[in-house]
Amino acid sequence: MTHYEKQSMKELCAGMGEGLVEAGKRNENVVALSADVKGSVKMDGFAKEFPERFIQCGIAEANMVGIADGTLVALTLMIAESRPEEKDVMVKVVVNLINKNNQ
Repeated sequence: MTHYEKQSMKELCAGMGEGLVEAGKRNENVVALSADVKGSVKMDGFAKEFPERFIQCGIAEANMVGIADGTLVALTLMIAESRPEEKDVMVKVVVNLINKNNQ
């Protein structure tokens, strides 16, 4: 198991957003979807750096998950973020994607 040292304290959304950008830099298959919450969940950096890999789905979370599911079948990694209470899970997903890509 990889050991991580805490670098600094920051807002959870900011860390998730930075992690998403880092995942995008390390793996060109990372695509991010948003349900009209790009700014509040700090996906702006990813959208700016990788506009061709950012999909704004609008206020349609169920459709967004369907898009992510269909795209996963096509072997594209998706990170779908919508509800604040799921942020811990999404951070773990980003960390796992980065770790898996570096093995």
